[in-house]
Amino acid sequence: SALADPEIELRRAISGGGSELVASNPDWGPHADVIAASARLGAFALAASSKDAAIVTEPLNSVYTVQIRGVSGGTGIALAELYDTNTLAGARLVNISARCRVGTGDDVLIAGFVIAGDGPRQVLIRGIGPSLIPQGIPTASALLDPKIDLYRIVNGVSSVVTSNDDWGGGTALSNAFNATGAFTLPTGSKDAALLITLAPGVYTAQVSGGGSSTGS
Repeated sequence: SALADPEIELRRAISGGGSELVASNPDWGPHADVIAASARLGAFALAASSKDAAIVTEPLNSVYTVQIRGVSGGTGIALAELYDTNTLAGARLVNISARCRVGTGDDVLIAGFVIAGDGPRQVLIRGIGPSLIPQGIPTASALLDPKIDLYRIVNGVSSVVTSNDDWGGGTALSNAFNATGAFTLPTGSKDAALLITLAPGVYTAQVSGGGSSTGS
């Protein structure tokens, strides 16, 4: 089921709408900068002959999208990874979001992240489906009842930390939306959201559809 020949594009949002291409890559190399960055950051090594794609860049402060597609129209499952290579004080990654077709079984949306450092961090995790409809996703294509399952991975074994089906319109979540710049959700919507404090570690947030439903 893997995407045999992925191509990656990094695009930056521009004023007035739209985006501009910053960098692209159909085959990762092998390139020395990718090898060095992967070793330093703990990313698993890519085979020298593989058709995987990778980019090492130093983007300006802005809003970006990473788009992955199959070369020559190929399809399949792909993993999009983003590592922050800048360890200088003050540098931080604020928000990551992904949009894809959520299926069932192996085709649910899986987003992995790492909490680094010595202390816990509060994070906001959302699974948006119905509230994408006013933003242009057709009703027939939207995931109408998303559910989030949050897992922690320890020594290769994952266990459920918590779950959420409908976000419920809570004040703490609403305040978190405002504080982080996340768009508002209608109080009675079927979108899912979690506001949780997590210890340092490796986590995955998995989004599926209630009743084995599918959509974006």
